[in-house]
Amino acid sequence: MQAILRRVSVTGLAALTFAGSGGFTAPAAQAAPIKTVTFHCSAGGFVGQIKVNYQGTWNGRSVVTFMWYRITPANERRKHNVKVVDFGKRGATGPVADIDHGLSYGEHWNPLRYSDYKRTRGKVRIEFVFDRKGSDPRCKQTV
Repeated sequence: MQAILRRVSVTGLAALTFAGSGGFTAPAAQAAPIKTVTFHCSAGGFVGQIKVNYQGTWNGRSVVTFMWYRITPANERRKHNVKVVDFGKRGATGPVADIDHGLSYGEHWNPLRYSDYKRTRGKVRIEFVFDRKGSDPRCKQTV
C-alpha cells in the first residue's frame, strides 16, 4: 500500500502527514522560514513599536503574515492611535493598519493585523499619536 500525503498548516509552517504504511516522501521545497522585523518611534516619553512577521526577503518579494504593536510606558488613557503604510504592498494602496482611539498599552505585544498581504520593494511608514492630557505627542518613522 502506498502512503497518501496531505499538507497541513502548523502555525504558519508547512508539515506533512501520511496515512497507510510504507513511509512518506519528503517535499522538494519547504515553506520559507518566518522572519521578524521591528520598527519603532518615540515622542513625549512614549515608545511605539510595530513587529512584523514575513516570509521571503524584506527588500524583495515577501508575504507579510502578521503584525503586532506595543506602546510603553503604560498610562491611564486608552486613546492612542497608530497608522502603518507599506509602500511596497502589492495591490490596493493605503494603510495596511489604521486604528484610531483604541490601542492598549503596556509591555505586552497586541495583534494589529491578522491577514496576509504580498509586498515588493518599498518603504514602511509608522505613525503613532500617544494620548495624554493636553496636547498629544506624535511620532513618525519611515524605513
